[in-house]
Amino acid sequence: MAKPDLLSRIAKRVAATARWVRGVSIGVKIILVFGGGALSGAAKLLPVAKAGEVPWQGILGWLGVAFVFIGGVALLLLDRDQSAALADAAEAIEAAHVDRLQSAKVRSERDQAEDLVFRQARLVAVATALREAAEEVLLGGPGDGVARRARLERVLDILASQKTTLFDMADERWNFAIYLHDEGRGVLTCAACSRPTRAEGDAPHRDIAPGAGHVGKVFISGREAVADDSMKAEYRDMFEMPTEQGGKPDDAMVYRSIASVPIRLGRRPLFGVLVATSDEAGRFWPRALQAERAGFDTVEPLRVCAGTLAIVLEVSNLLETLKGQ
Repeated sequence: MAKPDLLSRIAKRVAATARWVRGVSIGVKIILVFGGGALSGAAKLLPVAKAGEVPWQGILGWLGVAFVFIGGVALLLLDRDQSAALADAAEAIEAAHVDRLQSAKVRSERDQAEDLVFRQARLVAVATALREAAEEVLLGGPGDGVARRARLERVLDILASQKTTLFDMADERWNFAIYLHDEGRGVLTCAACSRPTRAEGDAPHRDIAPGAGHVGKVFISGREAVADDSMKAEYRDMFEMPTEQGGKPDDAMVYRSIASVPIRLGRRPLFGVLVATSDEAGRFWPRALQAERAGFDTVEPLRVCAGTLAIVLEVSNLLETLKGQ
């Protein structure tokens, strides 16, 4: 549990001190008033002093009057001066605490707005880089299989180069992959992949049948699938893949936060699915949770990228068709 704010703690202590001082003042005043009254009453019970004797009756009587006077006047003024001052100090400190919290809130909102503007600017830069990659297809023609894979890898490299700014990814197991539909085999194959190391990116990848796992389900439905934490119960139906479909026991840990976006041009059939994952939760958020977060939509760069990929693939297929005629 977090410690209370220092100003709030001071305000509570000052308020408690004010209550204590007031209580002590009232207690002392009561003692003096009642004590003075008791002394005055006791003085009346004493015999009148004879000549040459100590006049105890008068002394006690005047002493009682003095106590009553001090209790009723002097301590009243003291109580007003100290208790009221301490109470005002407590209110002032509490007000300063509230002002400090309000200032912190304003600074947080300002920082969040600046961060959002910065991320949007980086998204524009990424979109520009992706457009240039698409233009290369128009200028360079369809190319062979190696050239096509290089283009797809370049698109993923653009995303990976901005992974910290756009997705908050740091020292973790991240993954960007493009799965394309192989009509001849009837499966989705990994056409390109970008991971922290080249060895991981070049490693063999499993083929996915349409309808299997989140990649296959997105390909069938045409709707993106996003999980801020795939270990949550509400995401299991979408993101769990049985072993017979190619699932692995550690998938939930390796692919903790997932975004799968369809690669499609207009209403035409899907080319495949663009996938981004991380073993850290909270890297991607469904649209339904964006309003609560009030932050940058980390899935939006993937949507922009998927749109560019669809254009690249469509143009490549068109140029290949024209080349064969």
